[in-house]
Amino acid sequence: MNVKSFRNYLNFNNIVLFIVGALLLLWGAWSLYRFRQYIFGGGLVCIGIGNLLFAFTNGFADTTPTGRFLFKVGAFAYLSGFGLVGYSMRYILL
Repeated sequence: MNVKSFRNYLNFNNIVLFIVGALLLLWGAWSLYRFRQYIFGGGLVCIGIGNLLFAFTNGFADTTPTGRFLFKVGAFAYLSGFGLVGYSMRYILL
């Protein structure tokens, strides 16, 4: 997906998803650096990457080969991120 085709997808929803994804990445990086919460911080970074890819492909609706590849990477990032965050919070959740 090139920049010209990305302009066609730019809307308010994508902007909000970009901001949330960037904040999740920053929060995860801060947790990794400052508090040494490796599993929780890594999970937040994975969820942030998945969220950015979700925004970049307009909700995974891009049917180009690049969009399908980013869907696979984003889905893996979401699943691994939620698994890591859930594992790190297992004593709180159960």
